[in-house]
Parts: sequence; C-alpha cells; structure tokens
Amino acid sequence: MRKLRSLIVVGILLFVGTTVFAQKTKVPKEKSMGGYLMVYFKDDTHGL
Repeated sequence: MRKLRSLIVVGILLFVGTTVFAQKTKVPKEKSMGGYLMVYFKDDTHGL
C-alpha cells in the first residue's frame, strides 16, 4: 500500500513539474518572419 501511494505521489509530481516548468512557445512576430508558405491543393469535391 505504501509503495502504491509513493508511486502515485511521484507520478503527480512528475506531471505537475513537467506542465508547470515546460517552456511556452512564443508566437513569432510578423517582422521576424522571412516569408510565407503558400499551399495549393486540388480537391475534387471543392473547387472553383
């Protein structure tokens, strides 16, 4: 029973630690973008 409780506590600590201290990705500003990627695809059910 103690072993199970210890595993649960360690699991919760690992989960909280990874979510709290995870680096947040920054959204790039438009000035820092060098270009845009334009994608064209043909879809048989939706077309002009």
